[in-house]
Amino acid sequence: MRINFFAISSIIVFVTTILISLLFLLKIKNKSIEKNIGWTCLASSMWAFGASFFALTKNELVARYWIQIAHIGIILTPTFFCHFVFEFVKKTNKKLVFILYVFSITFLFLNFFYKDFYDIKFAFNQFYLLQISFPRNIFYLIFYVLFYWIFVSYAFFLLVGFFKTSTGVERNQVKYFLLAMIIAWLGPEGMFLFAFGVPIYPYSNILIAFYPIIFIFGIFKYRLLDVNLAITRAGIFSVVYISVLGIPFWLGFHFLGIGMWLLPVSITAVLASLGPFIYQYLRRRAEDVILKEQHQYQRALRELSKTMTHIRDLDVLLKTIASSVVDLAKVSFAGFYLNDEIYKSYRLKSFYPDSDKERFQELISLD
Repeated sequence: MRINFFAISSIIVFVTTILISLLFLLKIKNKSIEKNIGWTCLASSMWAFGASFFALTKNELVARYWIQIAHIGIILTPTFFCHFVFEFVKKTNKKLVFILYVFSITFLFLNFFYKDFYDIKFAFNQFYLLQISFPRNIFYLIFYVLFYWIFVSYAFFLLVGFFKTSTGVERNQVKYFLLAMIIAWLGPEGMFLFAFGVPIYPYSNILIAFYPIIFIFGIFKYRLLDVNLAITRAGIFSVVYISVLGIPFWLGFHFLGIGMWLLPVSITAVLASLGPFIYQYLRRRAEDVILKEQHQYQRALRELSKTMTHIRDLDVLLKTIASSVVDLAKVSFAGFYLNDEIYKSYRLKSFYPDSDKERFQELISLD
């Protein structure tokens, strides 16, 4: 009996990508560049999750269902990765990002609700794989060319251009990103080759497990994260979730076999996995709205502190601080008294606004 290498590689890819996605998503706070790496790995784990199931069934209906689940990752992986590249090279075009996500949502809709988006064919006497024909599956062909050639190529050339102009740590990081990008692109091509009529076994699927490892190598090498803490968090999260979400699947397969119960349970598992990340995102957005004024105040104080370091004249410095405090803290007036050895008192040195001088005593006793 021939070993089902595709199923084994899919399981390896799932474990690798889900662990590393959790590492990025649970450790990084408010750093959208690194978060997009996490979302990219999480999308890849969705591909591997679905592939692990359709690689183990010879039932066409069940296979089609899991291929639809896997396509969540196939569609979103290049989406998140391109978004990551746009932000990393500091060329985030909001219109382009918007178009990218609109296309993603459109193709996700076609994946689940348009039966001719793609066909499937039993392959290698082991499992069902994609089968694309023209013009029947024209929308899938558009998706493949647009996402895996046009968008990804654009992101690749942006990275190459950034590499030529960058220096130091950023330049070294780009080396890893370029290598990871090439490997990640080659991974699903074995499946796509078969889909377009080239009868090659999708051994390349295992490559998808390596591109997150390249990111991790960059983390260790350049100390981009507190790795021990991040790995511990990701490990605990993974053990808990795999145990909690795996029990319903084990019970279902053990007592019910393969059936339609897979659909609602799978949706529940996906939503339960996404729940903590959605909660964290919404919580941060709510806190940003509620604490917006406080954050603006803090940013203004930081800018003031930078300005103060460039002022050498004491009178000008005190005047600047007093006026800034009135404006930022929304108080009516502010003044500074300094210890004066000659007068043996605190002497008024600066105040704001100038029209409120009568509010301030010239001297205040040291007592």
